[in-house]
Amino acid sequence: MTPGVATRLFRTFTSPFRPAAPSFTAFERAVLEAVMGELDPPLRARFARRLAAVTRIRRADGGRQVGVYQKLKGRIVFPDETRLTAADGDVLLARFTMISRRTLSALQGQVWLSDGNLSRLSFTQPTEHVQCDDIHRISAKLDGGFAAMRGPPAAGLV
Repeated sequence: MTPGVATRLFRTFTSPFRPAAPSFTAFERAVLEAVMGELDPPLRARFARRLAAVTRIRRADGGRQVGVYQKLKGRIVFPDETRLTAADGDVLLARFTMISRRTLSALQGQVWLSDGNLSRLSFTQPTEHVQCDDIHRISAKLDGGFAAMRGPPAAGLV
């Protein structure tokens, strides 16, 4: 086993025991802002409230997976007031592409919801060496399935 593979395996297995990060990185925030820009204004406000309510961010596999949590009284919660859809379970919200001068900073990925709330970002490769200064553009596109089922953000969520 090569040293790089052994290190990745070790980090993957020990990630649940490492403390969660206190905030998003600059490029994670840029991705989320690009996705937010694609949402209708009422859904954009709900998404912004969810981002503000996040209390834990956990990165695994070199930042390839970024889990986003809101904890209240020691429990992970998915509040109705920050739901983007009434669909339960995992729903793909958007796909994104980061255009960069450096190969390590050029990424694609997805933004996922769980029970209607932002829950994770998935990148095509590890993000631990991404340099935000190298990124030219981030484009985001809402998933067709999500776009088809999003509804009014009031009590009558679809």
